[in-house]
Amino acid sequence: MFYLGLLGSELVYEDVFSVWETIWAAKHIASSHFVLFIALALVESYRDIILSNSMDFTDIIKFFNGLY
Repeated sequence: MFYLGLLGSELVYEDVFSVWETIWAAKHIASSHFVLFIALALVESYRDIILSNSMDFTDIIKFFNGLY
């Protein structure tokens, strides 16, 4: 899962721990698909890069895999 590598390269350990703890807790409190909201937030964060490079799905996956 690219989330682990991406979060590990973008955040310090304490922040990564907090994000993962939130994801695990959200499964029981908010939604079993909470990780999809995290994925959407990542795509939204890199929206300008994705659009300016006219990336398709495959390019986006390669882009996120290359971040870590």
